[in-house]
Amino acid sequence: MPWFTRLYFVLCRMLSAPFLAGVKPKLIQFDDALPDQLRGKPVCYVLQLHSWTDRFLLERIFKGHDLPLLRASPGKLPDAERAACLYLPVLAGQRGGSRGQQTMAALIEQAAQGEYPLQIVPVSIFWGRNPGSETSFFKLLLGDGERAGALRKLLIIIAQRRNVLVHIAQPLTFDKFVARKNDPEAAAAMLARMMSFYFSRRATASLG
Repeated sequence: MPWFTRLYFVLCRMLSAPFLAGVKPKLIQFDDALPDQLRGKPVCYVLQLHSWTDRFLLERIFKGHDLPLLRASPGKLPDAERAACLYLPVLAGQRGGSRGQQTMAALIEQAAQGEYPLQIVPVSIFWGRNPGSETSFFKLLLGDGERAGALRKLLIIIAQRRNVLVHIAQPLTFDKFVARKNDPEAAAAMLARMMSFYFSRRATASLG
């Protein structure tokens, strides 16, 4: 991560901290056995969209539920002590640039060797429910939060701080996907499609 991006990351963390402190997330169908399942293994959490505020909130949740913490350096592979975070657009090759491609290539190479039990854990976070038939003001404020800019995301955090749903799915072992395909890159593409389908179904189940 370039120094200016790192500085911006730290600044965003500091500015968002007072607002996220008031957020009371609700975990959906959380499996109490999950910490034991992940302990001692490299873990990569997958989020549907790139959002630092979502990541900051999840860091607090992971710490509170004894889950592996996001400590891996950007572009570095996770290990038993340091979990990583990967966003679906990077997994699908839609964004992330050369660093994202290098990270995926390294993950595939490690998994192909069969000595890297990487656990892929999809995480969904929803700020409020579908505004449905609310007034146009609430549709503007709360609707389509996936594409919200920084200011609108801040308003959503304030408005929905007590209406946040989080689902942490059961882990998937990445090398099993690589083993199913002769081409490791095809395995990664298959995983990306599976994650996209999963996030779509989870949104329907959680938001209606």
